[in-house]
Amino acid sequence: MGVTVELIPCSENAFTEVARRILDHHHTSLPDLTDCRILLANLNSAPALRRALLIQAEQAGHQALLGPSIQTMNEWLSDQSLLPQPVLSQAAQELVLVDAIRHTKNLFDSHDPWLLSSELSGLFTELTLARVPLKSQQQFKVLLREGYGIDKDEPLPFMDEARIVFTLWKAWHQQLRDDHVMDAATAQLMRQAQSLEAPDQQDALWIIGFEPQAVTAIDWLQQLLLQGKTRLLLQASITQINNNPAHPYARLIQQLDAQIQQSDQPPSAFSQLLDTVFANHTQPLHERAHAFSSQHSDSPLTNRLTTLHTQSAEQEAEAVVLQLRRWLLEDKHSIGIISEDRRLARRIRALLEREGLALQDAGGWALSTTSSAAVLERWLQTVEEDFAHTPLLDVLKSPFVCLAENRRAHLQNVRRFEQDIVFHEQIARGLERYRRHLNLRAARLPDWSETSRHDIEHMLNRLDHAAEPLRELLHDEHPVAAFTTAVMQSLQELGIDLLLATDPAGQRVLDELQSLHTAAEESHTRLRWEEFRGWLGRTLERFTFQPATSQSAIQLMTLAQCAMQQFDAVIIAGCTADLLPGKAAGQAFFNQSVRAELGLPTWRDTLNIKLHQFRCTLEAAPQILLTCCDEIKAEPVTASPWLELLETFHSIAYGTALHDDQLEQLIRALRQHPGLNLSQQNISSTKRPAPAITAALLPKDWTASTHQRLIDCPYRFFAADILHLSAPEEIREALEKSDYGEYVHRILQAFHGNIKELPGPWQGQLTGNERDAAIQLLQQISQAVFQNAISDNLAARGWLKRWLACIPAYIDWCIERNAHWQPQLVEQRMQREILPGITLKGRVDRIDRCGDQQAILDYKTGKTADIDAVFEGEAVQLPSYALLSESDVSRVEYVQFDKNKVHNKVCLEDDELRQLTVNIKQRLLQMTRDIGEGQALHAWGDPDVCRYCEFDGICRRDSWQDHDR
Repeated sequence: MGVTVELIPCSENAFTEVARRILDHHHTSLPDLTDCRILLANLNSAPALRRALLIQAEQAGHQALLGPSIQTMNEWLSDQSLLPQPVLSQAAQELVLVDAIRHTKNLFDSHDPWLLSSELSGLFTELTLARVPLKSQQQFKVLLREGYGIDKDEPLPFMDEARIVFTLWKAWHQQLRDDHVMDAATAQLMRQAQSLEAPDQQDALWIIGFEPQAVTAIDWLQQLLLQGKTRLLLQASITQINNNPAHPYARLIQQLDAQIQQSDQPPSAFSQLLDTVFANHTQPLHERAHAFSSQHSDSPLTNRLTTLHTQSAEQEAEAVVLQLRRWLLEDKHSIGIISEDRRLARRIRALLEREGLALQDAGGWALSTTSSAAVLERWLQTVEEDFAHTPLLDVLKSPFVCLAENRRAHLQNVRRFEQDIVFHEQIARGLERYRRHLNLRAARLPDWSETSRHDIEHMLNRLDHAAEPLRELLHDEHPVAAFTTAVMQSLQELGIDLLLATDPAGQRVLDELQSLHTAAEESHTRLRWEEFRGWLGRTLERFTFQPATSQSAIQLMTLAQCAMQQFDAVIIAGCTADLLPGKAAGQAFFNQSVRAELGLPTWRDTLNIKLHQFRCTLEAAPQILLTCCDEIKAEPVTASPWLELLETFHSIAYGTALHDDQLEQLIRALRQHPGLNLSQQNISSTKRPAPAITAALLPKDWTASTHQRLIDCPYRFFAADILHLSAPEEIREALEKSDYGEYVHRILQAFHGNIKELPGPWQGQLTGNERDAAIQLLQQISQAVFQNAISDNLAARGWLKRWLACIPAYIDWCIERNAHWQPQLVEQRMQREILPGITLKGRVDRIDRCGDQQAILDYKTGKTADIDAVFEGEAVQLPSYALLSESDVSRVEYVQFDKNKVHNKVCLEDDELRQLTVNIKQRLLQMTRDIGEGQALHAWGDPDVCRYCEFDGICRRDSWQDHDR
C-alpha cells in the first residue's frame, strides 16, 4: 500500500476545505467526532479550524459537534508514550553540557563553556534526530572529509572539528547515562517509535501542515501513513511543487515516496501570478512578466495587494495602525498583522493600546521583559552593586514588594527614603551609608519623624537580611543548587514570592525558578556568580509570556504562527531583507555543505520554508498590505527581495506600481489636519503637542527658571509648571559640576556673610595688604565645606584642588572690585509681585553697593547664557534678578569662575538694563494674558532646547516632527 499526500490550496478558505474533508470522512458518525485526532503545527489556528468545522457541520444539519481533539504533534506523542527515564529540561541540558566541556578543557583554549554549550546543545539535537553515525572518531572524520570535499591524501585542516564534536558527544552521552536521564531529542525518537508499536487504535489521525524536519521524523511519518489510519494535508498547489524542486513539500513528498491528491479547485489568477513570481525558474523575470500579462490583461493584484514604503520605523508603525483603523471602519472582523520584527510589533501594540484598540498577540513577549522578571533582575543587581540606589529604588517601587503593614505605608516609607536620604543626602549606595545618614538626618533635624526613621531602618534591615544568603555567593565557585536555593530564600524573605504568585507572568517566573532549582539539585556542577546570572538570564529570555487572549478582531503573529490561518485582511509589516528572509545564523561547527552531507537542516532549507510561509500568507486574505521602512536611524534599509520581486514583476507586467497611493495621501492629510474625521470616526495621528489651559491654572509664584522655560518652549513650561511633572533627580556617584557649584556658593557665602559652623566671614576692607590673609581664610572655609564630600567620596578631592587653585584669582578680583563696589548681602532670598497675580521669587548670590547704586551678582562655575541671548531677551535669568529688587538696580552680572581665572562674563547696566527689564515684563504680561485666554502652549521642537529637555518622553518630538515635514 502506497502513501498519499493531500494538497490544500493556499487561499483564505483553506480551513473550509480542511473541514469539508474531515466531515466527509466522518459523515457516518456525525455529530460525534470524539474518535478524530487533528494535529496542527501550532495551536494558534485551532479556533479558526473549530469555527470552520462548526460551519460545515451546520450546513450538514448538525448544530454542534462532539470533539474533535486538536493538538500539536508533540502533545499527541507525549500522550501516546511512557518514557523509562526523566527527560532533561533545556536548563538542565545546559548544565550537563557545561560540565562535560569543563572536563575536556584540553579541547579548548579560552572559549566560554556556556556559549559552546548553547551551540552544542542544538548541534547534538540535530545529530540525534538525523541519526548521524558517531560510533567512532575515524568514521566521523570520513563523513566530514566527504562534506568538505577533501581528498584522502590531502591534509585535514578541519579534523579538529571532528575530534572536538566527537569527544564532547561521547562525554555528553556518558554523563546522561551516569545520571540516568535522557535528552529531549532521544525522548522524541523513543516517543515516535512507541507510537508506531502501539496496538491498533480506533482513532483517525489527521496531520494538517507539516514542516519538513529531520530524516527520522520523515521516516516516522511515512510509517504512520502506511498504517492507514493517518491522513496528511499540506497547504500547497501542484504547480508550486512541480515548478520548484526546492519547495519544502516537493522534497518531503519525494522522501515519503508519496502520491499526490490535489484539490479539484482550479488555481485563481492571483495564485497563478504568485506561482509565476516565486517559481524557481531559469526564465528571466521580465519574460515571465510579459508572458503572464499577455494571458491576463487585468492585474490580479488590483484592489487586493498593495505596498507602502515609509521613511522611518515610527511612520511604518503609524501607517499600520491607520490601515487597521480603516479596515475596522469597513467592518472587517478578522485582521492579521504578520511581522518578524518584534520591536516594530511592540510599537504597533503600544499605538493600538493608546487608541483603545485591543489586540491578540500570539507571540507574546520574552518573560525577561515582564515586570515580574524585572523585579528579580533588579533585586539581584541591587545585591551585586552594594545596594546602588537605582536598582534598589526600582525594587522598592515594584508592585511585587511590600515591606510594611500595607502598600500605602510601604510607598510612604520608600518616598521618605528616596527624597530625604538618597536625594537630599546624595547617598548613592551602601546599606551602612544609608543607615548612617538616616541617623545623622534624624539628629540634625529635630522635627524629622522618629517613626519615619524607625520604619525606614526596619525596611533596610529586611533588605539586609534578605540579601545575606546571596552575598555569600558573589565570590568563588559554589554548587549550582546553592544559587537557586539562595534566590528563592531571598524572595521569600522579602515576600516577593507571594505577590508574584498572584500574577500570571509572576507565576511563570516562579515556575522557571523552580525548574532551574530542580535541574540544579540533580547537577554536580559548580558555578561562579556571573555564570549563574547568565544561566538564569538565558532561561528567562528563552521562554515567552502570553497574556490572556482578548476578544479582538486584530491578531499579531509571526509567519510561522500564521500557518493555515484565514483573515478578512492582512498586513505583513517589516518587509526588510534582514527579516524576510533574514540571514543564516553563525555556527561554530560545520559549514552549510557539511550540514547537508550529514543530513542536518541547512540555511537553504530554512529559506525555502520561510518563502513557503510567506507565499501562503499572501493568500490568507482578500486584502493584503506589505510595509517596509526604507531608513532606520539615518541608515538605508534594504527591502525584502520577495517584496521587490512582487513590485518589479507587477511594474513590468502592467506598468503600474503596487504602492498604496490612497493610504499615503491619507497619512499626508492627517499630518496636515490631525483632527481629520474619516467615516464618522476620528482617526488620530501623532501630532505636535499644543495643550490649552485656563488662567486659573497659571502658577502664582514664578522663578527665573519658570520664566525661562516659558520662553524656551511653552510645552516644557506646561509639563513642569502646570502639570508639576518632574524628571527623577539624578544621584551621582562622584561630585559633579552642579555639586561643585553648590559648594562654591556656600564657601563664598561663609566668606562674605556668616555661617555659624564655618570659619569667617572676612572683616573689613579687602585690599592688597590683606591678600594672603584673605586667601588663607578662604582656604580654611573651603577645607571645611568639602570635608563631608571627601568623607563620602574621595573623588571630591579633585574638585577641591580645582577650587583651591582658583582662590588667588578670586581674591585678586575682589581686591580690584572693592575699589568701587562693596558686598552688602549674600545668598539673599527675595520675592516681588511684578504683575497682578504673578510673584517672582528667587535667591540672589550677592548684592553689592557703590554709593546709591546697587549691583546683583550671579556666580557661575559652569556654562553661562550666550551674550546675544541675554541682550535679545531670550535668556531671562539676569533681567529677572533686576525685577526681583524693590529698589532700582543699576547693574546685573555673571561672575564666571574658570580654572585659574575669575571675570565678569555678561553685564547689563543702566538704560540698557532698564529697557530690557521693561520689555521682558511687558512680554510676560502679554504671554500670560494670551495663555489665560486659551492660546495653546505649543511644543516648539527647538533642537538646542530639546537636547536638554527632561520631558522628551511625553513630548515625543521624533514622532510629530516626521508629520511636520
